[in-house]
Amino acid sequence: MWLFAVGFFVHLIFFCSVFDIYFRTPLIHGMTPQSHSLPPAARRVVLLVADGLRADVFFDYSNNTTRAPYLRSIIENNGTWGVSHTRVPTESRPGHVAIIAGLYEDPSAIAKGWKENPVEFDSVFNESRHTWCWGSPDILPMFAAGAERDHIEAFMYKAEEEDFASSDASRLDKWVFQNVESFFMKASKDKTVQDMLHEDRIVFFLHLLGLDTNGHAHKPHSKEYMKNIETVDAGIQKIVEIFENFYADHQTAYIFTSDHGMTDWGSHGAGDPSETETPIIAWGAGVAMPKDPSEFKEKMMYDARVERWGLTHVRRHDLHQADVAPLMASILGIPIPVNNVGKLHVEYLATSDEYKSEALFANARQMLAQYQQKRTQKEEETLPIFYWPFTILTPDKELEFLATIRNYLQTDQFDAANSDSQRLISVTQQGMDYYHNYDRLVLSVHIALGFLGWIFLIVCHLLKDHSAVLRMAGGTIEGRRVWRSSFLMALVLVVWGITNLTRLLGQHHPWQHYLYLMTPVGLWALVHQSCAPLRVAWLLLCSFNMVWEVAIRILFVFVGIEILVMAFFLRPMLSVGLLCVGLWPVIMYTMQGTVERSMRLVWIGACVLLASFTYMPVVGREAYYPMVEVAGLLAFMLGCIGIYWCGGEGGGHRHIPGVMYLQGLMVVCTVYLVHSTASSLSRKEGLPFANQWAAWILLVWQLSVLSLWLLDTSVFVQ
Repeated sequence: MWLFAVGFFVHLIFFCSVFDIYFRTPLIHGMTPQSHSLPPAARRVVLLVADGLRADVFFDYSNNTTRAPYLRSIIENNGTWGVSHTRVPTESRPGHVAIIAGLYEDPSAIAKGWKENPVEFDSVFNESRHTWCWGSPDILPMFAAGAERDHIEAFMYKAEEEDFASSDASRLDKWVFQNVESFFMKASKDKTVQDMLHEDRIVFFLHLLGLDTNGHAHKPHSKEYMKNIETVDAGIQKIVEIFENFYADHQTAYIFTSDHGMTDWGSHGAGDPSETETPIIAWGAGVAMPKDPSEFKEKMMYDARVERWGLTHVRRHDLHQADVAPLMASILGIPIPVNNVGKLHVEYLATSDEYKSEALFANARQMLAQYQQKRTQKEEETLPIFYWPFTILTPDKELEFLATIRNYLQTDQFDAANSDSQRLISVTQQGMDYYHNYDRLVLSVHIALGFLGWIFLIVCHLLKDHSAVLRMAGGTIEGRRVWRSSFLMALVLVVWGITNLTRLLGQHHPWQHYLYLMTPVGLWALVHQSCAPLRVAWLLLCSFNMVWEVAIRILFVFVGIEILVMAFFLRPMLSVGLLCVGLWPVIMYTMQGTVERSMRLVWIGACVLLASFTYMPVVGREAYYPMVEVAGLLAFMLGCIGIYWCGGEGGGHRHIPGVMYLQGLMVVCTVYLVHSTASSLSRKEGLPFANQWAAWILLVWQLSVLSLWLLDTSVFVQ
């Protein structure tokens, strides 16, 4: 019983270690905000985020037609465009955090469903003088809640409006456009609001959720999704007119982008290009005009789609999603968010060379401040004997970098200053990654050793309590000899334990690290105490010349595990594994008789059939519900055949529990439920309420009946 308790706690500790090793927050505090001192390129920025908009669908120019004529005219005549590359997870919250705060989502937020801020972070909104937001209640509150000053005002529709079963969700975007227009109409009659609106360092944020909702409900190639793009394009044109008429000073910059894309299936969250590639268009005050690709020495970012997009004549500037935040901050002349990891792309700026260089240098100093803070924290919490600094960027090299860049700026060598600033940003990014993952290798190795220790402990107890190993070797000289403790192994365990305790007690580590570093030591101590059966088994294998046979079997196990791991990266590897499993009865067992041979053929055929599925598309553009219905009917038929065979086994009659017939009836009901729901969705009528109730009743009914059946002890006897 004690082994089960140990196993439970060991696996609980190792499960928690995944979050501490791979989901640690990258956020730190205590840095000084950095900005340039030149007059800003724009007094205000309007950020428009079309949630769930794919780059290829938006830029598509098939048959020389576009769904977004206004924004396309901006690309060709008034602004700079490119593809913004997001990171996994491609969800709404992480995408907006990257755009507005310049950092890739705090991984610890996954424990709260990407809804709350486990650690508060800085953002462009926080650094602005005033920010007004319109959009979804799922996104706006997290930025308003993190404001240090009460200067972020959010206008949101009700959460109930986000209906994924709706026939058309573009009304969510229309709500945003109408409320922005209403806001400025009211502001024209309110002097207090007018004065606030005419200050500098202002941000307006419009979150447009309609495309994401329509994409989930109708797929990103549906007429609803395409029509929503037209709605967004027309709405943005109207918004730009409102701003230009209200201000009439040509001091407004506009940035249009998306938080993530969407698969043909209507999903997002993974790393497919359809999910990670989103459009970005910038225009207005301080933003560069379109440029001919031939003006540049380096080749334009190119792929075959650019020709389909009809944009080969306009220079394309790609960036990472986190690069949008320093771009907005640099245009407004506000400090770059202190937790930003994005890099300013000066190609988007239509300012003087001095402005571009000063803005990029501020970006480099902001990144350097994060690196210095991370290094200081690690130096303070680590004993000198266990501390290995990041040698590429030492304090002396930092001073050298800063002095060189400042000298270039003072002598108007802006290209050289930009080059060194970019180098400094690159090196600081490496340094931040180094210190963020500083303990990852040590912890990962200890967790791996802990798992190995647990496996060996289980093997030792299996050999001791459930095999004849000790009885076979107990009376031999070798058997008596192997029971003696290994002094060398004991010495290694003592040194290992003392080293880990010194590391833990002499440094500022979280209490969880005590468990992660000392649990493997304790497990291997138990192995050392119980390893006699393992040594005896080794001697027996040597005596009977079975070492190679056992080694080959273990090799097959490792190969199988590796195939499963490789299948995460290369799906066809699953086919290889299934084919190997199909040959298993042929290689490992000799079957005789007609029944055995037929079962062997059925086994091989089933494995080959399953192996073919990995070559099919992962997701498609449309759901094929008939395949689900056929699978359900096939399961019902197989169940009927099984009942018939079991009932007539051995020439007599065998009692079939009534629950089996109920299970068959429920399969038929679920097939009809799928058919009914699919028919309703195809007619754009949403999910019927009766079907929802029926699905829940079937689920509860099936679990209840199955539980009551399993409580009958006679079932286990059968």
